[in-house]
Amino acid sequence: MQILHLRLGDLPVNQKALRSQVRTDLVLSKVLLYWQSGWPAKCALQPELLTFFEKHDELSLDYGILLWKGRVIIPSSLRDPVLNILHDGHPGVSAMRELARFTVYWHGLDKDVEKCVQNCV
Repeated sequence: MQILHLRLGDLPVNQKALRSQVRTDLVLSKVLLYWQSGWPAKCALQPELLTFFEKHDELSLDYGILLWKGRVIIPSSLRDPVLNILHDGHPGVSAMRELARFTVYWHGLDKDVEKCVQNCV
């Protein structure tokens, strides 16, 4: 729980919102279900779940919040607010990517960080 508090402390979301959004996220709700009840065969999975299947031994659950290697997995609905807080102070792509990789995860994070920095006025 201590690690989760440290990581969530800098994010623009709280645990309740994160748990709620994970349950309603189309992909992460399935990841949560598979994490709890077991993964089907790889060939039975939808393409967007393959990334998580390949990482399934590294996933964990902390108070209803999915983690990958200790990084909070962010539902799609909360990614823009998380990117905005990571971009606070207008770091470059490398610095923002490093900060993101320490705290959060989602498939396509690096590309989203690049877009965020490129679109910064």
